[in-house]
Order: sequence, then C-alpha cells, then structure tokens
Amino acid sequence: MSAGREQGAAHVVFHKPLGMGLHAMGVKQKTFDALRKFRAGIEGNISELKRAFGMGHADCKGRDGFDVFVLSSVLTFNLVRFVRADSG
Repeated sequence: MSAGREQGAAHVVFHKPLGMGLHAMGVKQKTFDALRKFRAGIEGNISELKRAFGMGHADCKGRDGFDVFVLSSVLTFNLVRFVRADSG
C-alpha cells in the first residue's frame, strides 16, 4: 500500500482485513464502498469479456493474430456497451 501512496495514489484499499477498522486503514466508509463497487465493476467487465467475447481462449497464431483478436474483442465489447447505454 505504501508503494501506491508514494506514487501519488490518494487511496489504496484492496480489502478490509478481519478485525481491522476502516479508521485504522485510513479510509472512510464512503470511500471504501466506492472503491469496492469500482473493483466489482472492473471484475464484471473482465468476466463479460471472457465469457461473452471468448477472450478466455484465443485460437490465434502469432503475436499479430493475437493482437487483432484482442483489439476486435475489446472494440466489440465497447460497441455493445454503447448500444446498451443508448437504448436503455
């Protein structure tokens, strides 16, 4: 945690150890909840990329094929997210 703070991160929170209070960690409940929700959102995006767009298993040959596969998967994921946001 100290390495992150040395590089300028305001809050570095991964999880709350059992028996340790938020005050001892130097973070407020509101900040802890926001960071936890942010992490859950990132993990959800990774899960969707792996599950729905096949990024858990790449059948590509060579570095160039892999780069194209990842780029097309991420681009498709972002387009789907834009359409979902626009239609809802």
